Amino acid sequence: MEKNGYNEAIKYYNTAMDYYKCANATNHPYMASLYHGNARICCAQKQYTEALNYYQRSLVIQQEHLPSNHPDMAINLIGIGDVYRNVGKYQLAMDNYKTSLDIRMKSLPPQHQDIASNVRSIGLLYETMNNLKEALEYYKKAASIYRQSLSSENSNVVEIQKDMQRIMSKLK
Repeated sequence: MEKNGYNEAIKYYNTAMDYYKCANATNHPYMASLYHGNARICCAQKQYTEALNYYQRSLVIQQEHLPSNHPDMAINLIGIGDVYRNVGKYQLAMDNYKTSLDIRMKSLPPQHQDIASNVRSIGLLYETMNNLKEALEYYKKAASIYRQSLSSENSNVVEIQKDMQRIMSKLK
C-alpha cells in the first residue's frame, strides 16, 4: 500500500474513533478493532512507538470485554511482539509471542493455522536473534501444522518452506 493509502486508512479509522468518543464509548469493543487497525498501519510505516500504543490500547479494551483466553487477544499480543522484535527488544517480543501462543493453544484446535502462524513468529524471532537451530525447529513445527490444515499451494505453506530453506542454507 502506498503512503497515501495508509494516510487515507488512518483518516477513516480516526473518523470512526471520533464517532465512538462523541458517544462516550471509548472502551466499546469496536474501538479495539479500530486501534488494532491503526497499529497495523503504523507498523507498516515503521512507526513502532505509535503502533505499540495502539496495540496496547486495543488489548486493554479486549481485556475488559473478552475472556482471558479469547483468541482475538492473541492477535494484539502478536502485534506487540512484532513491534518489540522490530525494535530489538527480543525478550519482550518472546514474552508476547508465548502468551499469544498459550491463548491460542487453549482456545483453538491444535492444527489451527493461527497456531502455526504464532509458532512461525517465534521462529522468526529466533532467526532475528541469529539462533538458527531454534528458528528451524519452530519453522518445522509451523510447517507441520500448516500442512495439516492448508493446501500445499497456500501462501503460508509456501512461505514457511522458504523460511526453512533459508535457514538450512545458512546452517551449511
